[in-house]
Amino acid sequence: MQVLDEAGALGTDAKVVATGASGTAAFYRYLDHATHIELAGAHETHDPGRLAELPKLHAVNSALEVDLFGQANTEIGFGGRRGGIGGLPDFANAASKADDGLSIIAMSATAGAVSRIVPRLQPEAVSLSSGTVDVLVTEYGAADLRGLSEEVRAQRIIQVSAPDHRQWLRDGFDHLDS
Repeated sequence: MQVLDEAGALGTDAKVVATGASGTAAFYRYLDHATHIELAGAHETHDPGRLAELPKLHAVNSALEVDLFGQANTEIGFGGRRGGIGGLPDFANAASKADDGLSIIAMSATAGAVSRIVPRLQPEAVSLSSGTVDVLVTEYGAADLRGLSEEVRAQRIIQVSAPDHRQWLRDGFDHLDS
């Protein structure tokens, strides 16, 4: 954040509110003089009602996996639990409901040779429902998923998957109906 601020990327009227900060001694000196940065409790920073009132709220989160319905897994994978859900649902839900807001999942399409886009997540692995993920971004592009049928949503997601896995995903989607 400091680098973005010092480069002018935050704009002159930017206000940053966070629940915590950690870094180097130089970063703490920067925070001491940064009047546009405020630390507040999670009851304020993660309040879905307050967040949804923010115009153009864009929540950019990552996921371990996304399925062809647009559901995201942010907690379980690669042999076990990888993290907690934290404030992700608060921000994703609020951004999805905010005026001109977007809930974005940004992730690489693969982990090594394994696709991180799968035909269907296991029920216990669903951290975000399909209606909460507006846009999926991978190194192969961005898929706007808002207001689409399940079939079109799956097609859009397959388009941003790794090319080597696309046929496997198409076949997997076709088998979900049978």
